[in-house]
Amino acid sequence: MLAVLPEYRIFAPETAFELRQYVVGLVTSTEKCVIWLDNLEQYLGSDGITPRVISYLTQAKVILLATLRAEQFNMLSQANLLNRGVDDHKNAHLHDVGAAAKVLNQAEVTIVERRWSRLEIERATKVSDARISDALAHHDTYGIAEYLAAGPKLIQEWQLAWASGVSPRGAAIVAAAVDITRAGLTGAIPFRLLEQTHQYYLDLAGGALLRPEAMPEAVEWAVKPRFGITSMLLPDNAENSYRAFDYIVDSVARDPAREEVPDFVWESILYFATREEIDLFSVGNAAYHQKKYHIAELAWEKLANEGDVEAAYDLGRLLKRDRRFSEAEKYWSFAARGGNVDAATDLGIMLEDQTRYSDAESWLSVAASRNDTHAAYHLASVLDKLGRRQDAERWYRFSASEGDNTAAASGLGRLLEDSGQLEEAERWLRQAAPSQPAAAVNLGVLLARAGQFEEAEKFWRSAAERSGLDTNGRTAASNLGLLLARTGRFSEGEGWLRKALEAGADDVAFHLAYYLEEDGRIDEACEFLWHGARSGDERAAYNLSLRLYKDDRPEEAEQFLRQSAEAGSFQAAYVLGGILVEREEFEAAESYLEYAADAEVDQAACEMGTLVGKLGRLDEAEAWYRRSIAQGHNHSACLMGSLLAYQNRLSEAEVSYRIAIRSGHGHAAKLLSNLLARQNRWKEAANLYRVAEKSKYPASKHRNKSSSHKNRKKRKRRGR
Repeated sequence: MLAVLPEYRIFAPETAFELRQYVVGLVTSTEKCVIWLDNLEQYLGSDGITPRVISYLTQAKVILLATLRAEQFNMLSQANLLNRGVDDHKNAHLHDVGAAAKVLNQAEVTIVERRWSRLEIERATKVSDARISDALAHHDTYGIAEYLAAGPKLIQEWQLAWASGVSPRGAAIVAAAVDITRAGLTGAIPFRLLEQTHQYYLDLAGGALLRPEAMPEAVEWAVKPRFGITSMLLPDNAENSYRAFDYIVDSVARDPAREEVPDFVWESILYFATREEIDLFSVGNAAYHQKKYHIAELAWEKLANEGDVEAAYDLGRLLKRDRRFSEAEKYWSFAARGGNVDAATDLGIMLEDQTRYSDAESWLSVAASRNDTHAAYHLASVLDKLGRRQDAERWYRFSASEGDNTAAASGLGRLLEDSGQLEEAERWLRQAAPSQPAAAVNLGVLLARAGQFEEAEKFWRSAAERSGLDTNGRTAASNLGLLLARTGRFSEGEGWLRKALEAGADDVAFHLAYYLEEDGRIDEACEFLWHGARSGDERAAYNLSLRLYKDDRPEEAEQFLRQSAEAGSFQAAYVLGGILVEREEFEAAESYLEYAADAEVDQAACEMGTLVGKLGRLDEAEAWYRRSIAQGHNHSACLMGSLLAYQNRLSEAEVSYRIAIRSGHGHAAKLLSNLLARQNRWKEAANLYRVAEKSKYPASKHRNKSSSHKNRKKRKRRGR
């Protein structure tokens, strides 16, 4: 600072409050100013340095220089990342939401290495100062800067002080100050708190057997300056308060054999906070990072119940981490109403996970409207699930464009693909695919549908290799395996299909069985059909039933046929309905055949007509036959003709028979010939009889399709 800014005036405030008092004056001053803050953590928070204050100072070209210990830097940078995913790093804060992390993010960091460089040491050897000469002898162990600060000797003196007759009470006071600082109380420590807690350490070391000195002597020993530089306890500006020397605190924090801060100390701090001004937020943060979650909860709960919005936010995250969702919702909703955007976002995400989409939409809308791109992404996801695709598209676009959110780009691409906007969908999916396996999977689907199989293969392979066994990985492996199998590379495709199946993609078993059967590996194919059927795949259950019928295992076959039909297979319902008709279980048969007929399964409407006709419901039978004819099955006209003739509706019956005859139905010609003969229309009857005799569908070979289960099995097997 002296070398680079010699003409600047220096302002070195002692407290955050003093700094804030002079910010306006510094910003408006015509003089060049530099602010010096030793131990930056003491100046952070709503009463001190915030991102807004940084902005004011930057605009006014006021330079801010500060020091910060490595331990504090790491803690503040990662503060309050409670229970967050890897990509959810934007909410770190201390005191105010985001304040500490955002301040540090704007800093130009210069790391002062613990050990000096070779050139620095060479220059130091040319200095005649005896203290530097002494420090040079120890630089390999401690580093010159630390040694010059008397750190190691203070540590040694503190350790020796525990001996009887030296200063065990003073050592206990220092130990208490160190652990209180480790517990997050980085500011002044009231002497009464040291007085209350030090006895714990003294008793632990031996108590009265150490013949401890009186309290005044102990304090005098702890605050006595060493080497004309520093002391173990540093008197603070606050009345009757002290701070622990940083080197001692850091030395304990770095020691891998260090003990945890005792619960007694945490509890004393919380108790003391009811009577003195204690930074409970910082205490809660330290407790969390030291896995003293119950202490963190107590500290933040006290602040939150007193109206502290930021504490309510962090308490909510702690409660969510413990799956105490209703309590988390209580504190997050309070924090969100108090203006905390992150609370609104996190609450919305939690409610989305609980499928409470309407409530989630309300909170996410609050955060998204304040330009929170992460909230915008989740709002789009919620709206997508609610079927409000236009609104979802708008928020996906906002999040993807403004926040460079690849997850939002992936969601937008999928949405556009579903709505047929393939060109734009491809652009967004390509943008997201390198970091979002879901986007790579969807892009592969889009490309495969366009016939770009080589590129689809590339994206699916990438997603399968990156995602391991998660949902995207299973889908990618399954799609890749099917693509390879369909393009003649079944040996490689089989490997990916097996990986997908092992990862839980049970629907792959059906496809594996199909390709194994095509490859002539029938026994293996059957094994996968069994796997698929047992996992609930209706296609596998249907094909397995056909295989079991072929192997003359009808009871097992019908069991899986029913499973397939109950799982939604129209084809299985049709086949099962025919079997039940043959067994004259008409009521059950009707429900299955009607289900298949509603899905327009070939012949199902016709067989429904025949079934309800047998049950005497002639009007329904006629309706089903007409429905079958409308679907293009003109042979049903023959059956309807017989139904109409039975009702003596001869002219209508004649029309139906002629429709069937035009389709080449010889039996219809025979039946109409008989009908015309009864009406003495002999010439026409004779002509039709000759048509029937010449037809490739003579009367002797006509029968209702539902009467032959074996033929049905063969037909459906071929149609698979």
